[in-house]
Amino acid sequence: KSPADQPSWLDWILAVISLVPALYIIIYNEPLNMRMQMVSSVSTLQIVLGTINILLVIEAIRRVVVPAMAILVAIFLLYVFVAPYLPSIFYSRPLRFSRLVEMNYLLSDSGIYGSITGVTATFVAIFVIFGSFMEMTKTGAFFTNLASKLAGQGPGGPAKIAVISSGLFGSISGVASANVYATGTFTIPLMKKLGYRPQFAGAVEAAASTGGLIMPPIMGAGAFVMSEITNIPYATIALAAALGAILYYVSIYWRVHFVALKDNLKAMDPKDMLSWKQVLLDSYLLLPLVVLIAFLVIGYSPFGACTYAIGSSFLISFLRKDTRLSPKKLFQIFEKSGYNCIMLGVTCAGAG
Repeated sequence: KSPADQPSWLDWILAVISLVPALYIIIYNEPLNMRMQMVSSVSTLQIVLGTINILLVIEAIRRVVVPAMAILVAIFLLYVFVAPYLPSIFYSRPLRFSRLVEMNYLLSDSGIYGSITGVTATFVAIFVIFGSFMEMTKTGAFFTNLASKLAGQGPGGPAKIAVISSGLFGSISGVASANVYATGTFTIPLMKKLGYRPQFAGAVEAAASTGGLIMPPIMGAGAFVMSEITNIPYATIALAAALGAILYYVSIYWRVHFVALKDNLKAMDPKDMLSWKQVLLDSYLLLPLVVLIAFLVIGYSPFGACTYAIGSSFLISFLRKDTRLSPKKLFQIFEKSGYNCIMLGVTCAGAG
């Protein structure tokens, strides 16, 4: 195994090879669009490039997502070849390998480059960037401080802080791993410091952070895919999800509360919390979120609304020195966004 922060020679070779199938699609985009799907022949070069592309996507899933999903994708690909020999509902007519490559590599409305990946590359990507902007301007810290004041002094206070802050940050993130990183770095050590079992601390943070995927206004990639496939406006889907998301967090909150009473879990020390005045002074950091919701409500596309929200986040960052977005911070924003987009993009490519 090579170090995670230091690519090996094999990593570089695979990275260069991965460019070749993509460049072929870009260079020959027009002729490929003129093909008759599932009728025109597939050349040997296209079969080779498509096979390489499929294998590299599976390898990327194994590395970036989880090995289990890579295995699942491989099983579904193998199913195509064994399906003609299976009984009843599992039967499928034989499919040539060249057509399998065509469906997954050459077509723009299905497979690796289908609508699911397209949604990720447009709507989801811009929202991930917005979430990184909000995190870098310390909106996540504001959510944590607000949650501390709301629930920190009650039974199981630190665990409740994890639930509330994860729900609030999840509303601007839409990426579970980013949610854990933003809130868990504070709440998990705090819970362990006050005597909470590490397993309990991790479970609360994981469950609360995962709920960010269904918390409007910025939900997970699935919501954008749903909007694309059903032609239902994203704002309508987000509104419909709001009640379910709230009930999800209410259930986790009360579960934490009852466990805290049962195990006599400690509250947070008031000395470790900011005053209400200090917390509310940072409430202006929510302005980009207000801008996003306002533009969605008046009918702007998710991409357009998020673009305006990013612009407002950049401008308000200059109101205070510690939130000002320097060139270094901007680089960190796009670095973090790139990583999250790669993870989501690879997942959606595999699903396609």
